[in-house]
Amino acid sequence: MATTTTVVRKDHKKWKCNKNISGRLCSTVTSMSNIYCDKCDNRRQTDDEALASDESSIGWMYHLDTSLTEHWEYTSPEPL
Repeated sequence: MATTTTVVRKDHKKWKCNKNISGRLCSTVTSMSNIYCDKCDNRRQTDDEALASDESSIGWMYHLDTSLTEHWEYTSPEPL
């Protein structure tokens, strides 16, 4: 099992909204500086994708706890 963290990596610049809207994924890419999706205005949540600046996938949000702390699981090594 991969390790989760509440610390956002330096290369984690964007996120992809995976909210189901009318049977389709939103899939909008938003800057990490914004916790709400640019398209559907949904808050970042579990299963949203972690993206690098080039929009390559580097992980996903594993858990959003009751304090709204985000727990991320990164699936690629952090660049040096």
